Order: sequence, then C-alpha cells, then structure tokens
Amino acid sequence: MAKATAIVCLILLVREIVVGTGGIKYAYSHLLYVPIILGGFLWGIVGGVTLAVLAGIAAAGIPIDTATGEVQETANWLLRAVIFVLVGGLNGLLMGVKDAYIRRVKQMLGEACSLLSNVFGGFSTAISSKDTYTGNHCQRVAHNAYSIGRQLGLPERESQRLYWAGLLHDVGKIGVPDSILNKPGKLTDAEFNAIRKHSKEGCDLVNSIAESLEGIAKGIRHHHERWDGKGYPDRAKGEDIHIFGRIIAVADVFEALTTKRPYRDAMPVEAALQEIRKGRGTHFDPLVVDAFLSAYKSGQIWVGENKAAWCVLPSNVDEEMVKGCLHCRW
Repeated sequence: MAKATAIVCLILLVREIVVGTGGIKYAYSHLLYVPIILGGFLWGIVGGVTLAVLAGIAAAGIPIDTATGEVQETANWLLRAVIFVLVGGLNGLLMGVKDAYIRRVKQMLGEACSLLSNVFGGFSTAISSKDTYTGNHCQRVAHNAYSIGRQLGLPERESQRLYWAGLLHDVGKIGVPDSILNKPGKLTDAEFNAIRKHSKEGCDLVNSIAESLEGIAKGIRHHHERWDGKGYPDRAKGEDIHIFGRIIAVADVFEALTTKRPYRDAMPVEAALQEIRKGRGTHFDPLVVDAFLSAYKSGQIWVGENKAAWCVLPSNVDEEMVKGCLHCRW
C-alpha cells in the first residue's frame, strides 16, 4: 500500500514538474514514463497498465504549451494514453517473464545444491563402508572442524565449506585396498605409502568436479601436512598449509585418538587432549589448537560416539559452490 501511494504521489509530482517546465510538448513530459515503468517493475502487467492509465489521466489537463495556453487535442491525448498503456503493459510482461525465469533458476539451483550435497554424502558413506573401524569418522571430523572454524571466526559460508572438506578429507581412500585399510597389524612401507596417497588423490577427485571446490580440495590435500613442514604430500609449512588443512589436521588426529582402531584401543579424552597440546607449534597451527581447546571447553566438540553432543551438520552446500560447478555466469 505504501509503495502504491508513493507512486501515485510521484505521478502528481511529475505532473507539476511538466506544467512548471512549459507543458506537454517539452522534454520533461517524458518523466511520466517513470511511474509507469515502476508500476510494471513492482506489480507486473496489472501494475504497469494501472499506472499508465493514471499517468494518462494526469496528463489530460496539461497544456501543450503553458506559455501560450495551447491545449491538447483529444486525439493526441488518447494516442499518448494508449502509448502509456502499451509501455506499461510491455514492461510488466517483461518483468513477469524475468520473475518466472528467476524462480526457475532458483529452483534449479536448489536442486543442484541438493544433488551436490547427496554426492558429497555418498562419498562419505563409501568411505565409511570401506573402513569399518572408523565408522562415522568423517562425520565427526567434519563437525569438529566446523566447530573449530567458527571458534576461529571464519564466516559461515567458509565454515560450511570447511565442513564439506572435513567430510571428504578421506575420500581418496576409496582407491586404497580394504586389506590395507583394515589391517590389524603394522603396515609395511609399501602399504603405508599406498595410504599416504589418499590426500592427493582425494584432492584431485574433488578438483575434477569443479574449480569452485578448490578450497575444499586444498583442505583435503593438506590435512596431513604439519606446521613444521614434516607432513605430506607437499611438505608444506606454516601458513603455506591451507587453513582448512590446518583445522582438519587437529580434528582428524583428535578423532583418531579417541576412537578404536585395528591396531589400538581408543585413548582417554584427557590423554588425547594432551597429545594435541604437545603438537602445538610442531604438528599443528598454534592458533588452531587454541581454538580447538576453546571449542572443546564450551562443549562444541563431538567426542567418539557421543551423538548427544552439540552438533551442527549443514544440510546443504552453499549456492556459490554450485554456481561454480554449473559453470554459470551471474
């Protein structure tokens, strides 16, 4: 209602401007198209035509030239009113087409978001089904990485991407034989090297989907790098390690320490926390360790199978990622 009142007032204002600037034959008379176009923009065909009629009525009593008092002929006024209606109707029609297109694009984007989310979830399920001892390891790492990211002050969009990087951090293990992943004894050098390839192969897999997933891919590639440069696959050091990789490294090690593995039992939580503290500045980014400990103290870290813990699980991927995957130009 307020918008309609404002536009009607605009018509009256424009009428006064046209009268004050000499009459209908001068250039300022074209200002009457402004409320007509606004009506079509806001309310479609009905709005455009309605405002066109009102503008036509407002124009009816304006002289052709106020200085001479020359009045409009009825035929000229009717022609002008018809043009107003045509412009208002056409503008409203175009706005309607545009709105329908935008609704369709948003629907498609939502479907694409769900599809990509399902693909990521499918990868996670595939990893869990191969590595029976770690179970929901990837989900727990993803949740804890998200909590650490928020504690560090990462924006929500980046934190959600971090969540997906955590969920997919072991996706490269899909290509590792089950006999190696679930081996109860000590791994040979060849077997260990086969597992070490998973961070690079997981990165390559995610990168192959779309360039817009580069941050997620780098987090996957760097989650076994160390702050002191002794990690793999790139032996990256310090802040050369992608922030997602630095965060996932802490979440991954803590989760691994507090859950049962083929070669050892789960470590008590306090002992695992002490291991994280010991790695501060050597294995782990000091700031990430501090954020992890703060998140743990505030109850935001998911420990082992404690599914009653505070939990945020983003149910969808953000739209910018999907736009990149679809190679759209917005």
